[in-house]
Order: sequence, then C-alpha cells, then structure tokens
Amino acid sequence: MSGPTPRTHETTDTSLRILDAVADMDSPTVSEVAETLDMAVSTAHKHLQTLLSNDLVVKQDDRYQLGLKLFHLGTKAKGRETEFTLAREKVYEIAGRTSEVVNFSVLENGRAITLFDSLDTGTLKGFQRGQYFYLHSSAAGKAMLAEMNEHRVDSIIDRWGLPKRTEYTITDRETLSEELDIVRRRGYAVNEEEAWENLKAVAVPVQDPDGSVLGAMDISGSPHRISYERSIARTLARSVAELESALESHTVLESQWNVR
Repeated sequence: MSGPTPRTHETTDTSLRILDAVADMDSPTVSEVAETLDMAVSTAHKHLQTLLSNDLVVKQDDRYQLGLKLFHLGTKAKGRETEFTLAREKVYEIAGRTSEVVNFSVLENGRAITLFDSLDTGTLKGFQRGQYFYLHSSAAGKAMLAEMNEHRVDSIIDRWGLPKRTEYTITDRETLSEELDIVRRRGYAVNEEEAWENLKAVAVPVQDPDGSVLGAMDISGSPHRISYERSIARTLARSVAELESALESHTVLESQWNVR
C-alpha cells in the first residue's frame, strides 16, 4: 500500500515546471515559457528571475538556458553512491572490450535516466546523457520493468502512460506485457527503434544486493551495427554478473565496517 501523497509548495512546483520547460525548449523567451505552461507572462518572469538569481538558468539577450550549476549538482548526485562508481567503471570496461557504445541507466520516479555512457566526446543523435526516458520504449527500461511485479508495472503505466515515440513504439498494455514475458524468458531486452529512429539497443538488468532493481546496462547503436543481439546480451550478462558480485562484496565490507 502506498503512503500518503506528500504535501508540496505551489510556488516551488511552478518554478520546477518552468525549469523543465526551459530544459525542453530551445532557449525560450519569457513569453514562450508562459505560453507553453499556460500562465501569465508576469508569473513566468518572476520565477525565471528567481531561477536566474540562483544560477539555475542563465540569460542571453531575452532568452533563457539551463545554468551550469545544474551540471555541478547532477555530477554530485551521480557520485553519491559507490554503486554508481562501480557501474561507471564497468561501462568503460565493456566499451573497451567491444568498441560499442555502452550505457548505464537507473530508475527514478517511474522513468529511467542514463547516468553514464561511454561517449566522452558526445552522444548519439537524439540521445542525451542525463535525459529522462520512458521505460516501455527503451531496452534499459523494459529490462527494468521485467524485474518488477505486475502491480508496480501498472502503477508506472498509470502515471506516465505509453506515449508513442516512433512507429515501432509499443503503445498498449497487452503487447507490453507479452514483451516483458519474452524479456524474462531470454534474460535481456531489445529496443528496435522504439524510442529513436535508427537506434537499436540490447539491455540486461542490474540488481542490487537486496534483490531490487538497481538499473540496466545496455549497448546501443544503429540497427545494422547491433544485429548480433544474442552475442551482445551474453557479453552484457557476464559483465553485469561481475558488477553484481562487486556490489555484493562492497555491501558485505560496508556491513562489517559498520559493525566495528
């Protein structure tokens, strides 16, 4: 049973909605933000000025962009858990072994976010590190969904729906349920251009030592490059098993240290 809905502050909620809008739009003006969020220009301006004074957005001429302070905060968030550090090391290890693009994503509030990828010089077209994405249309997301019980899957769909991203996106519950059954049987998930055109991915779930879903590791690229999906899945499965073993060892050592 879920707990009570936490109380929120309306003013803060509005500021965060505006911050999300700036992130989604290409250097919007105050008027464009206000129109997108259906609010008064004066309201949007007031909140943008607050965000500006706290370095969360920057202003050039009459247009707003995200401030680099968010990058700083995000970097600190990525480093908050030893689990994430171990996953990052594994991302680069797999990439070095396969010469493919490797990503590690985690679940947050019913969506996934990519914390690490092996592309230090840029990201794939249409994909951005740190970007939230829906679980039903990505390999990493489906790998994580397949580890959940039916109630949790339903609650995520109730919240976020099954929005269509491409012509290949699964948009009904029955088809998604059948897909997740396949993922469970074979041990890996595949995204066949379901989130972005000309982008295929193969993913394997990563479990926390307590048995819960920590995230998913995937290899992505153009469909012709990611055609040998079973071989990719085996490579990922071996590496994920090594990562889970390292996570288990870290948990045991941390527990022993706390006892002392």
